[in-house]
Amino acid sequence: MSTSSSMLILLEKLKLFGNLLIKNIVNSHHRHSWRSWEDSRERLTM
Repeated sequence: MSTSSSMLILLEKLKLFGNLLIKNIVNSHHRHSWRSWEDSRERLTM
């Protein structure tokens, strides 16, 4: 009984960690694509 509950806690922690990781990747990707879009726009206006 105690082993299954600890496994559940571990799974929950893994889920939380995975969500944070995905959020970080998505945020950094968005920032990068936004920066490149800004650069291309500046090049167009020049």
